[in-house]
Amino acid sequence: VGKTLAWQIKTRIAVGDVPYGEMSMLGTPFDLRGYYWGRYRDNNFLFFLFEYRNKFLMDNGDLSKHGIVFWIGSGTVFDYQDVRDNTIYWLPNLGVGYRLEVQPRQNIRIDFGLGRETTGLYFNFNQAF
Repeated sequence: VGKTLAWQIKTRIAVGDVPYGEMSMLGTPFDLRGYYWGRYRDNNFLFFLFEYRNKFLMDNGDLSKHGIVFWIGSGTVFDYQDVRDNTIYWLPNLGVGYRLEVQPRQNIRIDFGLGRETTGLYFNFNQAF
């Protein structure tokens, strides 16, 4: 009770000349938390995340409004030349977060994510996915 294992696998594929502002990117509060927003972008992306969510129990056995999450994942941005040359660069990611349920199925979240040589602190509403 109060324990959830969530996972997400997502890709975005673009064909042709993609304007810079429309390129796929990683490092948002909703994917690889811990990388600078917009630092990694290219025509395509692929990422996966696994997140363990735990709500704490109160003394009477009911679920409290407080919880904690741990996640691990990885992702990449790439173009077709990277695939042909076998030079896809994977970005590792892990982190921890606090959840406060303000009403049923609506959380305030504070997340701290670690990337390769970068970190990020995020404040947001609802789950990342």
